[in-house]
Parts: sequence; structure tokens; C-alpha cells
Amino acid sequence: MADAPESEAKPNTQALDDAMRGAVAGACAGLLLGAVEACWIVLNTRDLFELGLLVWGPFLTASLCALLGIAVGVIAGRFGASPAGAAMGALFFAAGPTLARYRVLIDFKTAIERDAVSHGSIFLASLVAGLALGAVGWVLASRLSRGRLVAFASFFAVAILGFGWLASSPQTPRVYDGVRKVETANLSKRNALHGVERPDIILIVADTLRADFLSSYDARSPARTTAIDALAADGIRFPHACAQSSWTKPSFATLITGLHPRTHTAASKTAVLPSEITTLGEALRDAGYYTVGTSNANPNNASWANFDQGFTEWYDFYPGFAWWDVPWSTTHTIVYQRVVERLMRIGNGYRVHHFYQPADDITNWALRWLGEWKRPQNVPLFLSLHYMDPHQPHLGGREVGPMLNRTWRMTGDDMPTLETMLEGYAGDIEAMDRGLEKLFEGLRQLGIYDDAIVVFTSDHGQEFLEHESWGHGESLYAEQLNVPLIVKLPQARAAGSTPQTLARQLDVAATVLELAGVEVPEAMQGIALLAPSGEVASPGAAHCFASLEREEIRAEAVQNREATFIESVVDGPNPAPTSEFFDLARDPLQQENLTGRGDPREAALARILGERVAEVDATRLEKSQVELDAGLEAQLRALGYVE
Repeated sequence: MADAPESEAKPNTQALDDAMRGAVAGACAGLLLGAVEACWIVLNTRDLFELGLLVWGPFLTASLCALLGIAVGVIAGRFGASPAGAAMGALFFAAGPTLARYRVLIDFKTAIERDAVSHGSIFLASLVAGLALGAVGWVLASRLSRGRLVAFASFFAVAILGFGWLASSPQTPRVYDGVRKVETANLSKRNALHGVERPDIILIVADTLRADFLSSYDARSPARTTAIDALAADGIRFPHACAQSSWTKPSFATLITGLHPRTHTAASKTAVLPSEITTLGEALRDAGYYTVGTSNANPNNASWANFDQGFTEWYDFYPGFAWWDVPWSTTHTIVYQRVVERLMRIGNGYRVHHFYQPADDITNWALRWLGEWKRPQNVPLFLSLHYMDPHQPHLGGREVGPMLNRTWRMTGDDMPTLETMLEGYAGDIEAMDRGLEKLFEGLRQLGIYDDAIVVFTSDHGQEFLEHESWGHGESLYAEQLNVPLIVKLPQARAAGSTPQTLARQLDVAATVLELAGVEVPEAMQGIALLAPSGEVASPGAAHCFASLEREEIRAEAVQNREATFIESVVDGPNPAPTSEFFDLARDPLQQENLTGRGDPREAALARILGERVAEVDATRLEKSQVELDAGLEAQLRALGYVE
């Protein structure tokens, strides 16, 4: 009886040994598979040169395979088979083809949809490859002793992870140093020659911010925005400002070009900004400004789409993922998409960094950059900052928590309530406001705020079931087009004024150039709203014209202070235009369609809409576009632009 404990201990020790052998063999298989997938992603995905993926890709795959290897090793040991051989063989057979199949389905999606590649052939190729890999893995691992297996795994891990770690620079913004050095010298010389002194310009664009969620625009707003309200008190607030489209790419392009979306043609998912356009950044740079621009994790206004045109320095910020802020490219790995994301859903652990850099981080970066920048003599600054906090998904201003998107909720399949969505949106806006408060205080401490021009606006708004939909980019109603526009002048000239001008997104670039004393390019279609003194420079446009060209939806809208006319077409077997007319004095939320009731304003606006379409189409540039890669598709999907 005394020997019983010892005899019972042997099976337990053997099981532990089998588990360890299975884990090590599984990790080896995972490291190899993860390294191959990481190299494939780096080589085949545009603009993903974050080599930190060579660390995190193998790490995530090896971790999962090690866990699976434990189970396989223990089971194999029970039946007298090699635990290591069984684990490596089984995982090569199962995980290898699975990863390959998903990669093919993702990276060759277009070819599959065109039936150039069939699902059957993908499955058959995966099965054959799995059998071959499994056999090789079984033979290789079965012949290695435990010591050699551990040594092999350790060497392989150190080699792969060490190289990736040394080569990686995750979360490092992209800076074009060559351009910066050349421009710095030229700008100083040019400005000294002409003896000009121009104000610094800070352009702040809040993504997806509707005007009525700012307390300076609507006292009933559910969001309290003290920092933006203070900026409005220091500046000039336009109560009637409108966007020229209802989603980021065309609207942002209009902001920086002064051209209508139908003219600049950067109005679809694959479109890029035509290089022949003179942007706001280019006009300011040519006038002697040091121009710095940012895009915050939204591919629709990033450098791949030529939105960096005219900037001396440009920064594309990317999200940080998982629990350690791994590089953005890591989210393209199959293990992340199929395992890590599901674990985070169960754990209710989504962080704001999974989707964009929050306001506090953008502000910290901007103040750090400004503090470290060695300003060349006689060179003013143009800094464009992009804040993403109001954009879906909505986390209610929390760092971690349930995430609400326009079509789904990551904590379950149930649709969120309207109240929940509104609370989340308001919370995100308040989080951005806190970041802006820190920015404005930092600008004061750096001696920039008082003498600078500060422009605050948005690219478009957001719908919350006002017209039976969530989100934006699907219609041209007021909740998606009414945006804030605040301009603070040096020494707070004309502070607190509220011109009743109909201000368009189209006018922002021309207004900034006029205030800076820079000639407005002749091709710009916008007009300057303000003179440098703060006086209204023109009565403004009589109408605001907007358009939408996105997938199967096409729409145009024209409005004045009194009424709105919208004409839209949804592609289908029998596409027919749908007209809507709203009396804004009686119905500011555009709930009652009055078309066909004989109001003479409807016919007048319909005629104006036709004239405006013909006018801008006469200046339409040739459309430039590229094919989206899997990385951009995934980033757009995370923000709700792709289903």
C-alpha cells in the first residue's frame, strides 16, 4: 500500500510530460505558420510596413497552437503515440490549411466573387496541403528528443521574434523627412525675402459631429462641450453651416480643396484625390507655411488616397489593438480576426484604441510635436488635426466597454436602443471636448493660441433613426449635413459674433487663405466668408448644394435658410428618382415631405438643383482610383463603412 502514491504519480508525471511535448510542438508549428502569414501580409498589403507584425503574428498563432497542442499531446500519449509528433502533425494538418483557406478567401475575394476561383478548389488544395504538412510535421517532431524539441523551438522563437522586434516600430507615425528638410530651407528663405508675417493656423476637424450636439449650437444638446463653447466665445460661430456630402472622403476632400465632390471626384470607396488639384496645404506651403497634416485611423482621408498632398509632414495614425496596443497590421491575421476578437466580445473588453486614437492621445501628440519643433525663422505653421471620437463605433467616452456600431453591437446580436446610441454618441463628444480643452490650454502655454487662427469644423453629421437609419453616408438629410463651423481670429477679433451667412464646407479653404493673406486659387469654387478684420467678407452663398455618390446610392440636395429639396436614386431593376421637399421653418427635422403640393419654392429649388449639377459637372475632373487591399477593407469595416 505504501507504493500506491508513487504508482499513481507516474501517470500524472507522464501526462504532464506529454502535455509539455504537445505544447512545444504546437508552438513550433504556430511560430512557423504565423511567420509565413505575417510575411505574406507585409508583402501583399499596401502601406502596412509595421514590421512589428513579425512579432505579434507568430506570437498569437503560436499561443493558440500551443494550447491546442497540449490537448493533442495528452490524448496521443494515452494511446501510446508520440505527443510531439501528433501535436505538430495535427496542427500542421488542421491549422495550416485553415489559415491558408481563410487567407485565400480574404485576399482573393474579388477573384472568388467573379467565379475565377471556386470554393471547391480552395477546399481541395487546402486538404492536400494539410495532409502533406501533417505528415512532415509528424515525422519531424517524432524523431526529435524532448531536449532537441525545446532547443529547436527556443531558437526558432528567438530568431523570429528577435528579428521582428528589432525591425518593428509599431505606432510610429509616417514622416517624409526628405520633403521636410528641403521645404524648411526654402520656406525660411522665401519668407525672409518677402518680409511677410503670417499667423499660425490650426485646423481641427471632428469626424462625424453634428452641430446640434454642441451646447453652443443647441442648449438642449445631451453633450456638454465646455471647451468648444469657450472657443466659440473667443471666435466667430456660424449657426448655419452645411457639408457638401454626408461621409468622410468627399466631405474632407471638399474641406481641403474648396471644390465640390462632383468636381474633385474623390467621392467613392476606391477614389483618390486627383493630383492636379491645388489643395489648401499646397496653397499655404507655396505661400511660406510649414504644413503638417494628420489622419486618425480613417482610411477615407489618409495618405494612400493622396490626402497628404501639399503637406510638408503628414502623419497617418493607426489604431492599437489587443491588450498591448499591437500594430494595426496584426488585426489582419486570421488568429486575431477569428479568435482574439471573439474573446474580446465575450469579455466586453473593446478599447477605443481598437478603432482610432482618442482625443487625449491626438492632443498629447500635437503638443509634444509643437514643443519639440524647431521653428525655422520667419516660417508660420499650418497644423491640421483630425479627431475621430464622435465617429462610430460609440463607446460613450469610455476607454474600455461595450462597443456600439450602426449595424451591430459587439456585446451581442441585439440592436442597441436609440437611447443607448445617443448616450454613447454624446459621451464620445464629451471625451473629445476634454481632449480639446487640453489642446487649447497647451497652445496657450506654448504662446500660440492668442495669435493664431483656429478653425473648428466637422466633415459631416450622424443619423439616429430620424429617417429610419443609423450612421451616415446614406442620405442627405439635415442631421448628416448640418455641421459646426467656428473660426477664432488672432487676438480674438470679432469674438462671440454669429453671422447669419449660409456657410458651406466649400468655403473653408478660401476663408482660411483670405485670413492668412494668401491668394485664393482661381479653381476653388468656395468663397471667403470673413475678412482678416473679422468682418463678413461676403453675403455668402444663396444655397447649399450637396451630393452623394456611394455604391448603389446617388443623391443631390439643395437648401437655403427656408427650405430643402432632395432628389435621390437607389440603383435597382427600375431605378427612379425620388423627390423630397421640406419647409425648414415649420419642419427643421425634415419629417414631412411636401413634394407635389404646389409650393412654388419646390419648383424653384428643383431648377436651382439642376443648374448646380450641370455647373459642377462641367468642371468635373477625371476620376482617380485604386483597388482596395485587404488591410484597407478591414479598417473600413471596423469603422462601419463596409458590411
